[in-house]
Amino acid sequence: MQDPRESCGGSCIRIPDLNAELYPEWASPEVISLSELDGRSKRENEYSVCPLIYDDEPYPCEAGEYWNELACMCFKAASCMMLCPEEDEDLNPLKMCECENKDVIRE
Repeated sequence: MQDPRESCGGSCIRIPDLNAELYPEWASPEVISLSELDGRSKRENEYSVCPLIYDDEPYPCEAGEYWNELACMCFKAASCMMLCPEEDEDLNPLKMCECENKDVIRE
């Protein structure tokens, strides 16, 4: 998947590697998904594990980012949502926002 710490067009990372790098060991895939949804919708996250280093200040996310309470960091909100112009093309998952022939992608 696209690394959520980078903007659209950033690098890709294997989901198990991302989970091991960012989340507590006890966090299941379901908990991780819920944490992401809570962050994107700015709902209170029931899995608050981050230290309260910001007191009453909002978390230091910039425009176009959201706070992921389980990972204790800001994630980029945007991902590539374009369609490829040719019928035999699709988005290459290794080169975000770049179209490539479907057969080449499969190889």
